[in-house]
Amino acid sequence: MLHHGWTSIRVAGDADQFYAHIDIQRAIDSGITHGPRMTCAGHYLSTTGGGGDIQLASECQGCFCADGKVVDGPEEVRKAVREEIKYGSEWIKVLVTGAFMSSKDPKIVHFADDELRMMVSEAHRLGVKVMAHAHSAEGIKQALRVGITSVEHG
Repeated sequence: MLHHGWTSIRVAGDADQFYAHIDIQRAIDSGITHGPRMTCAGHYLSTTGGGGDIQLASECQGCFCADGKVVDGPEEVRKAVREEIKYGSEWIKVLVTGAFMSSKDPKIVHFADDELRMMVSEAHRLGVKVMAHAHSAEGIKQALRVGITSVEHG
């Protein structure tokens, strides 16, 4: 990327089940390799049945691993935020609404206000901002109401 003119990038969550892009960021920051300045969200957060819960097949069809974190309720949200920050996330990415792989209308808002308030509160307390994937006007409004910093794909 650096050789093609990209001097800074923000990774808005990644499909890696682990934290490879954050490891790349560390390698660049420590001088092991060259690359653009990076700021990263580890994984997106989704609800059960939400846009990031890609387990659309029944159990008898096999197991698919979600590339984000599926969380329900304020305490699971708090734990996921802490875990993402533990592994180096500088942003928290949340799927406020569905996505193109959603089993339901991608415009439907997935998180309850108390879950999103917990996410924003815990992230901000730990010095991290929150970005929202939001396809609908209602999802964008909800993100703004709870203090999310930026809206992606709006």
